[in-house]
Amino acid sequence: PLFFAIVLDPIVKKIHEECTLDLHMWYLDDGNLIGTPDEVAKALDIIKAMGPSYGIFLNRDKCHFITRSSALRDTMQERFNVPPQFCHSLERDGGFDVLGSPIGSPDFCEKFFEDEVIAKLRIACDALLGLDDPHIATYLLRNCVSFCRAVYLMRTTPPAHIAKGTRLFDEIVIKTQCDILGIGGPREAVRQVKLSTRDGGLGLRSAYDHRRAAYVASVSLCAVDDKWDKTCAVDYCTEEKLLMEQTGDPSCMSTQRGASLAIDRKIWQQLFDEGSMEDKVRLRSLSNNSALAFLNAPPSDYLQNHF
Repeated sequence: PLFFAIVLDPIVKKIHEECTLDLHMWYLDDGNLIGTPDEVAKALDIIKAMGPSYGIFLNRDKCHFITRSSALRDTMQERFNVPPQFCHSLERDGGFDVLGSPIGSPDFCEKFFEDEVIAKLRIACDALLGLDDPHIATYLLRNCVSFCRAVYLMRTTPPAHIAKGTRLFDEIVIKTQCDILGIGGPREAVRQVKLSTRDGGLGLRSAYDHRRAAYVASVSLCAVDDKWDKTCAVDYCTEEKLLMEQTGDPSCMSTQRGASLAIDRKIWQQLFDEGSMEDKVRLRSLSNNSALAFLNAPPSDYLQNHF
């Protein structure tokens, strides 16, 4: 990546010096150019002129043009000779994606989450149900299939835009775990399995409950690194306030880990306060002395740590 960035640097500087763009940002070979049609065309000409001498060639099959209106979309398609599938309008399509993250209306983001996360989650969960060993299936569900598959979009998408998707995500994960073990459970049990093993759960962290922690922490850190005002991010102020109410601890909100730990501890305390004496004893015992640490290790016949 470093060597590629060094090679790309002269081209990026040339565009910066000669073009007046509203946005000009790159993540390695993924460039984003926003401006008038004339300025975007000028930037593309620079890439086509300078690129080959550096071993860089513009791949038209991976270039997408996005406009506000459908009328301008038709104009851009004709001017840049772009196939219809590579030319979009916010008016018609509702949004677009950059680096695998949706940018657009709430409906667009929810559909993107459904297509890119939920659909793949269903396939993975169906495959897990075909395994003969429930411990291996549980281990794979927790470490490879559940929360980790949603966290990227949680960090890059306003929480309100994926509320329905993350709630459905959790339902599928919990149902899969119940089907793997052949059990069901009351609402309190479902809340507990979403806690970390350190807090007496199965580590099936809730995407819905933690989506706000992921987004607020991500925006905060990016704003510091790139020197911009975090309150400019979509819904940031609202989500920060809601996260503060959710965690009850403003000091923990600078990182996703800190906010998520506070959310888990609050859920644990609620379960403890609402539970019977038997529930309290059970919850404390499961949360003490790494009682569920064996769940963090792959099952082994030699160690006899299978379910």
